[in-house]
Amino acid sequence: EAVAMARRLGDPHLQMMALNAAAMQNYWIGWIADRDAVGEQLIELAGEHNLVAAEQLGRMALASGHAARGDLALADEHVEIVRANAREHGQHLVLAITAAYRAMRHIVAGDLESALTQYGKTSRVVGRSRGWDEDADFTTGTTAVAYLSVGRGCELAEVWEAHSFDTASYPELHALACALAGRKVTVRAPRPVRKDYFWDINWCIRGLLGIQIGDQDRIDSAYE
Repeated sequence: EAVAMARRLGDPHLQMMALNAAAMQNYWIGWIADRDAVGEQLIELAGEHNLVAAEQLGRMALASGHAARGDLALADEHVEIVRANAREHGQHLVLAITAAYRAMRHIVAGDLESALTQYGKTSRVVGRSRGWDEDADFTTGTTAVAYLSVGRGCELAEVWEAHSFDTASYPELHALACALAGRKVTVRAPRPVRKDYFWDINWCIRGLLGIQIGDQDRIDSAYE
């Protein structure tokens, strides 16, 4: 509805904002085609009105779709164009966000240390700009994803403690880290999973925790 209103008003900047909002609502794995369509519309809008920001948003939407499908070569192409544009126009936040994509590529290659370095670059800039919700500790979440993805989740609780990470926003993730380390775990009733960037990840964490502690209800809710 917002996209339609922006088009009726004929303001390309409003159209860009509305389309970007639509892209942000399509981060569910089953909605990749919708996200692709929004990305294409943003790039078309950029070409018509010479809007660099619209091209950046469109290419990042397309890159996320290709990455979700496992087509990393095409995702890489979009990300590198985004990074080149960001360097040319001084878009430091965009460079930081695409560093998170590079971290994912290092995780795929099994290179934990390089992934953590890239996530650190993102975290420092995004934290200063409040690019994520205030109650979400980006560093805690991405560090956990990195360790779990390369099969070193048993080290995670010790890493968090050594660096004084705040895990209050991620009770199930903290419980999973402790369980993987062989510690006694007390877990609270599951919270509703918010539909944001971390929606899929949080459901995966819930399922993994259920498996680790033998909680069938938690397993069923995650994988049904």
